[in-house]
Amino acid sequence: MNYKNPGLVIEGLYRYPIKSVTGESLTKAKVLSSGFKFDRHWMIVDEKGTFMSQRKIPTMALIHCYIKDGELWISIPGFSEQKVAAAKDKGECKSWHQVKIWRDKVKALLVDEAIDQMLSQYLQKPCHLVVMSKEQPRQITGPEAEGFVSFADGFPFLLIGSASLDDLNNKLENSVSMINFRPNLVIDTSVAFEEDSWDEIQVGGVRFKNVKLCGRCILTTVDPITAKRSSDKEPLATLSRYRKMDNGEVMFGCNLIALNEGIINKDDKLEVISFK
Repeated sequence: MNYKNPGLVIEGLYRYPIKSVTGESLTKAKVLSSGFKFDRHWMIVDEKGTFMSQRKIPTMALIHCYIKDGELWISIPGFSEQKVAAAKDKGECKSWHQVKIWRDKVKALLVDEAIDQMLSQYLQKPCHLVVMSKEQPRQITGPEAEGFVSFADGFPFLLIGSASLDDLNNKLENSVSMINFRPNLVIDTSVAFEEDSWDEIQVGGVRFKNVKLCGRCILTTVDPITAKRSSDKEPLATLSRYRKMDNGEVMFGCNLIALNEGIINKDDKLEVISFK
């Protein structure tokens, strides 16, 4: 049985080509099984190959990037905007770099020495920009789903309803932006957290499955405009008072996997196929 709500539409589509830096708003997105095309396709790592994020380095929020004609452009404070070179390929011996993201270890490709130098200077520590390779895919870890994922934290897609953010902001002294939560799909909803109850949904010709609620962390307290971390730990502090689960995780938004591939557009209607 299909459950139809004609009022549900895609309010925003977002992609973050480089993990944990500012992304871009899209009018349409190519849905792959591993996430939006180019979403978290690149990542900044330290000398040991461990991923770097705004959790420990809030100033990463001031790095901007976007995709133009299939190529990555990056804007690092203090430097002119640069087109990032393609991954190096030295004949049959590619420039592999072992990287670690949470519990996962995969081989990625080194990208651009000049960009590495700029990032290292700006972030004040040696680091590299790496790109995911089709030859070294990263599997989803955890019992909730199978398949592959980019350099996203755990799952290919994050969906949030607009009413859920409204509900949170009504409890905050200073409102926050949806960008604090780095979603891929924002849905125009009328009931707070109604998305939590959705099981399968369809947008255009693409069907998604809601595999779990998304646990939130200190990254949500970083202002995406100023890169300053809130001294009162908001909005996480307020969320923890009414969105904390028995396991201690604070939930906001839903992690999805795609059941097929295709194109979706901003303003597409969303249809709830089934509920949990």
